[in-house]
Amino acid sequence: MTIFLAPTSGNQTDRKRGTQKKKKKRKTSKARKAIKAIKANKAIKAIKAIKANKAIKANKAIKAIKANKANNQRNE
Repeated sequence: MTIFLAPTSGNQTDRKRGTQKKKKKRKTSKARKAIKAIKANKAIKAIKAIKANKAIKANKAIKAIKANKANNQRNE
């Protein structure tokens, strides 16, 4: 019968290293990208994102861009 000795002098934590689960990175959807682009007021990027995206969200994004443009003209 073998006797397992507990690791001494602070080695316990070393044994556990690398066992934590890695967090999955969320893939940014085109819609999110469009929204980000709108917020940053980059029309071209937003339009690109919209073109590659589904119609309903795209419409929302387009409306947001139009509203944004109108706002900017008012602010100038």
